[in-house]
Amino acid sequence: MLQEAKRLKDELKSLKAENERLRLRLSKFAGDQLTRDNPNITDLSDPNRPQKLGEKYSELYDNEWTEAYESLTHSGYSEADAVETLQLTLKNTFQFCERKAQLILQKREDAVNLLFEEYRNSAILEAVPSHVTVTGGKRALLVIASYGSLIFIQKCLVLTSGEDMQLQKRWEPKRRNFLDSKTFTDDTPQQADPVHVDKQMKQLRKEVAGSILPIVQKAYMDASWQMECLSSLKPFINKCLFIGWMMVVQTPPMDFKSAKKGDHFDKNIFNQYTKSGKFIDFVVWPALLLNKDGPVVGKGTAQPGIITT
Repeated sequence: MLQEAKRLKDELKSLKAENERLRLRLSKFAGDQLTRDNPNITDLSDPNRPQKLGEKYSELYDNEWTEAYESLTHSGYSEADAVETLQLTLKNTFQFCERKAQLILQKREDAVNLLFEEYRNSAILEAVPSHVTVTGGKRALLVIASYGSLIFIQKCLVLTSGEDMQLQKRWEPKRRNFLDSKTFTDDTPQQADPVHVDKQMKQLRKEVAGSILPIVQKAYMDASWQMECLSSLKPFINKCLFIGWMMVVQTPPMDFKSAKKGDHFDKNIFNQYTKSGKFIDFVVWPALLLNKDGPVVGKGTAQPGIITT
């Protein structure tokens, strides 16, 4: 009786432990499903989370926009032309960031293939099959950065010993007649889930966004800046690139909200520019949205006007 009681007690303890393990797994799964691609749940430790970007977006308009506007008008631009120029600059820098952020995802395979193609073709590794690269526990560092339309790869590879390079031989059966054995099974390696890999790449891109930002800014300025340009516009352009880059690396990415002449003036979306009214004459600064068609995290500015029919 005592032995049976002990067995039942041990079995109950084991079942409780298993139940707790399954409960934790279910809780983690539910948490992952809740937060996955959910812009309303953010990491509060992230200084560039959407809510903080909304604040920085408003500061951009209050500070750098104002200085850039004054610089343009003092140089001879009309008020309307200055406003339009700054809004076009914001949109253009955002589109640039959008293209480069997407390029990182599109080119990841090309970058990795190029890395290992060079690695494979080095003289000391001629005997290594195209699908096998062994580092024997040593590190291979791959740094991918987007610059213009190119992907630059910086690699730090430690050459492996001849013993390491022969590891693939250990993947072969030691006895050749083993291939004919009925016990041989051909387990097909599982392919990586493209959706999962894409998610990981987006997360990695976001984590290194701050490091890549100076490259993005330099790429844009190198491609666009001319000696004749007003140097006083540089802080505004660089701040636009910062906002744009941090917008596009969010999952899902953030977006802008504009309006057309004659649209009803919504005070939840826009602040008034220099007049008051019920209808929009023109948009000075678009609103910043949490995601496409999502809630406003940074109000824009628009000029109300009287609509005549």
